[in-house]
Amino acid sequence: MWEIETIPDNDLLYKRIHENHIRDGEVMPVTFKEQGEDDNKGMSTDWAKYSRPRETKLRARDPKKNGVVSFDTEDLRDLNLEVVHAPIKDPPKIEDNRAHTHVQGIDTEKRVKLLDLIKWEIKPKVLVNL
Repeated sequence: MWEIETIPDNDLLYKRIHENHIRDGEVMPVTFKEQGEDDNKGMSTDWAKYSRPRETKLRARDPKKNGVVSFDTEDLRDLNLEVVHAPIKDPPKIEDNRAHTHVQGIDTEKRVKLLDLIKWEIKPKVLVNL
């Protein structure tokens, strides 16, 4: 098991965005949701210390239908969201991921605010031609 680390404010987190969560060229707020239960609940992201945008994209079930955005950790904390390093080791059905991180405390209002914080690292095909 990897050590749980504190993620500095100036680090980036990467999140996959599936093309189904893009309408009329805009990301829909529903993509920013927490999944899981208890200590494992949060919006799944990857810490840039241990991942790159392409690696994050390739972790998707269908990478061709995903893009990747980044968030500045400090901006997330400024919204009173918690950023928790949550590496995955020896899980059933998915690969190990030292970069895995949870963003916790997301509600409807914060989903909309998250739209202003994203920066595209890899645009999905539905946006490339716009």
